[in-house]
This record gives sequence, C-alpha cells and structure tokens, in this order.
Amino acid sequence: MVPNNTPNNSTLSGLKALSRRTLEKKSKIDLIDALLELQQAPVPSESASQNELDRVYEALDTISEPVALFDADDCFVFVNEAYRRVNAAVENTTAKGQKFEAHLKELLNKGLIGVAKGREKEWLKDRMARHETPVPPFDHVRSDGTELRVTEKKLRDGS
Repeated sequence: MVPNNTPNNSTLSGLKALSRRTLEKKSKIDLIDALLELQQAPVPSESASQNELDRVYEALDTISEPVALFDADDCFVFVNEAYRRVNAAVENTTAKGQKFEAHLKELLNKGLIGVAKGREKEWLKDRMARHETPVPPFDHVRSDGTELRVTEKKLRDGS
C-alpha cells in the first residue's frame, strides 16, 4: 500500500517507535513505503529525519531479496546488500547516481543476460519499458542460473 500524500502524525510516531527487529520483519514494500513517507514528512529536525531514514535503509539492507531505489531521473539512490551481491560483477554500475540503463548495458556487455544473446538491443528496450511502466512481477534468469523475481513499483514522486 502506498501511503497517501499527507503522512499523518500517528504513522510517523509509530515508525519512530519501531525497533530494528520490528523493521526487519516488515515486507520489502512496507519498508519502501515507510522510507518514502519519512522522506516526505515534516519532522522536528533534520538530524531526526536522517536518523529515521538511516534506520529504514539499515532495515532494507537486512532483507534477503535484492532491493534498489531510484530517483526521478532513474539513478540509483540505494541498493541493499542482496542487490550488491547479485550484481557483484557490475558493482560500479549500482553506485548512487548511476543510471539504471547503464547498469543494464553493463550486464549485457558482461554476458550476464543469457536470454538477450543476439538480441541485446531488443532486450534492453523491453526491459527499460518494464522498468519505466511497472508490470506485474516477472522472473528473470541470469546466465549463471541465478533466478530473480523482479517487482517494480513507481513511488508517489514518480521515481
């Protein structure tokens, strides 16, 4: 569920009271929604806001599934440890500020997308379309046999 555009104080108070253990039990989508709400919510001080964001990022980093967040320009903002592990061969392309399309191109250049062999341009166009206009979750298999379930979701701000 995406929170409405006006975070309410009870939600923020509840989030501030969450322990790390509670955050770790939240679903990936719930944590991303909490992060977005915290980023857009008025808070008493900048340091308090940063502390809350850091807690959400830390919780996202403990999730076993790969998680990546992008800004409105389609640049990486955050990747968790699982995402870094799955993309170790192209780790330089997942750094904050790097474009998602450049990341995909490097995956193709390294031959990590077996189904794209011989049709790299078509695959890239199709994959970017799925990324720009999220579709239901889909399976993605890397050349090494790594299976990934990809779930993309646009956030309220369009990122």
